[in-house]
Amino acid sequence: AALSGGQRQRVALARAIVRRPRVFLMDEPLSNLDARLRVTMRAEIAALHRRLGATFVYVTHDQVEAMTMSDRVVVMMDGEIVQCAAPTQLYDNPRDLRVARFIGTPEIATISSDELIAANQGFAPILPRDPAIAAFRPESVSLAPAPEHLQLPATLERVEQLGHEILVFLGPACGARLTARAVAGQVPIPPGGPAA
Repeated sequence: AALSGGQRQRVALARAIVRRPRVFLMDEPLSNLDARLRVTMRAEIAALHRRLGATFVYVTHDQVEAMTMSDRVVVMMDGEIVQCAAPTQLYDNPRDLRVARFIGTPEIATISSDELIAANQGFAPILPRDPAIAAFRPESVSLAPAPEHLQLPATLERVEQLGHEILVFLGPACGARLTARAVAGQVPIPPGGPAA
């Protein structure tokens, strides 16, 4: 009988474990698994890593896999290491905009200082004179009323109900699309309605 992807993965790990290596190299270890088994295997591999005390190196394009299973993540682009850091450091303090855009779902939104000034003169006194880019993670975007000088006019395009959280997609605010992360009951605006 043919083995499933998860069974093949477990057999390969078992074969490697009996040899007691100091380093495990895994190329896309969870890519052939369904969503539920992927979550289970992430936990199993992380527990195995702790139990064996060996070094595990994963190659993956799945940022959830990288962020949840790693002590350190190496972000590579165009064949070069851009940043190597703990998952929370990558998310909270990315080295540059490329890393910021790569880590996090939904992707970080960016607005240039020129676009902010054009949309709302209230930002002008607090922005640098040289061109700059403001970056917003979904949890930094609030749907709650803010002082007028800190509001960005936008339109609610769609809402994705994910159970534990709600993603609110906002239409052009200064030419950029923003995403807000909210909890149930925090979306007082109907789709197509204005959000400031």
